[in-house]
Parts: sequence; structure tokens; C-alpha cells
Amino acid sequence: MNNNFIGFFIFLLLSFNGQANEVIDIPITQTLLSEYHAYQQEFKVKKEQAFLKRTVADLLIFQQALIAGGITAKLNYLIVPNLKREFLLLKHGEIVASPRIISEGSVSDDVKLSTAIIKKGNFKKLMYGLKSNQKLMSANNLDDLKELRAVLASGWKYDKEKLTQLGFKHIITTYNYPTIFKLIKHRDIDFTLLDLPSRENMLKYYQGIELAPVPNIIITLPNSRHFMISRNHADSEKVSQALTKGIRILHENGTIKKYYQQAKMYHPRFEQWQEF
Repeated sequence: MNNNFIGFFIFLLLSFNGQANEVIDIPITQTLLSEYHAYQQEFKVKKEQAFLKRTVADLLIFQQALIAGGITAKLNYLIVPNLKREFLLLKHGEIVASPRIISEGSVSDDVKLSTAIIKKGNFKKLMYGLKSNQKLMSANNLDDLKELRAVLASGWKYDKEKLTQLGFKHIITTYNYPTIFKLIKHRDIDFTLLDLPSRENMLKYYQGIELAPVPNIIITLPNSRHFMISRNHADSEKVSQALTKGIRILHENGTIKKYYQQAKMYHPRFEQWQEF
């Protein structure tokens, strides 16, 4: 796909929010909003070489799918603390949709899913923990790790099912993503599952806490990933149709694949890793 195509879409994203009279409230964490603004600024200088996290790529795809589907409303970013709050807002029809991608089968009847953004078998994660955890980092295979303790976000249903299927028995959950890092750092939890890294050094950071991937092990989750749409909002059907159309267009023209390549989701360095 021509890089100018992505550049054109980014130009739209940097400019269209001030051009529409209609306003759509979009839930977003403060962390993601800050990362999105940082990407906007870096893109102006580095273009497609700008550092792009997968969650920011999700947001860009959401915005572009709305545009491609015919909606050019101004997006008002509504700060939410976590996924639980997003679910409640969607359930009660206080917001129409969310740019957070989520697994099929992970939502209530009050929420429906968009067309798949990431198709089945294409969503992969790594095991992350402290670099100083020698038992974790020196493992040669999964059998060396099955007695260790894991922490996952409570909404990561398929992550938990996958670890259970693989034989892990000690799994706790938390609603708050930052708490995952704190539990691993301070509470004798060994690892979590996190997205493939965007940084070349493959490390993940939060408030001074650094997590490293377990070498040579990659976990493939069997489910697809989707945006969430409320069934109880006045604009639900309009937004659903726009996202369906827009996602189809972005799959066909390669925009979705291009963004996830920029975010290092599809990277040749993982091709020789053991996949489970």
C-alpha cells in the first residue's frame, strides 16, 4: 500500500475534529490519550517512522473506519479509568462505541461487536515479568513455567482460558492494568501476558517499572478482536453500519495491516520463536 495513503488519512485525523457539528463521545484512558497526542506530534516529523503502540493503532483504525464509513463527527474524548467503566457506559447507552479492541465472547448482551479488526489466529502475546526473575527468564519451555503465578486483567477472558488450557494453575485477575505491573514488582507475581512489543528492545514500562519478555515463547490467542458498540444508544445502528463499511474498506486497502506492522505486531524476529 502507498505510504501516501496513510499520510492522507493521518492528515484527515489531525484536522477533521474541528470541522463537524456533530459530537461523539469516545471513552479513552488518560494514558492512551497522552500516547495518541505524542504520536500525532511525532508523525508530523517522522511520518510512518513515528513510534506507534498497538493501542494507538487501534484508535487510529477506529477513527479512520468511521471516516471511511461516512461519519465525520467531532470525537470528544471521555476519560475513563478502566475497561469496567467502559462496559458500564456502553451498557447504559451513555457512549455509542469504544476504540478499545476486545475478544469475541467477552461482552454482555447490551454490547455488540464490530466486524473483526484482528482475525482469528492473528493475535499473539508474550509472557512478561521482571528481568531479575531467573526461573522465569531461563525457561527452556512451558513446562518449566507452569508452577509460576500469573496476573491478568479481569476482562482478558481468553488469555485466562489459554493459560489454563496450557496447564497454568495459579492465575489471579485485576481490573486495573497498572496494577499488573505493581503486582509483579511488589507482590511476588511472576508474569503476565502482554501485546507484542512496539519497541526494538522489547521492554514494557509503567511508572518506572520495567518488564521483559520471556525469550523464545509466544502465545497465540484463538479469538478475533473487535471494537465495542452499545445496543442502547440512539446512534448505535448508524455507527455500527459506518464501522462495518469502514473496517471492510481498511482491510481491503491494507491500512489495518500497515498500522499493525508499524506497531510491530507482525515482525519477522518472532518467526523462529516457539508458538503455543
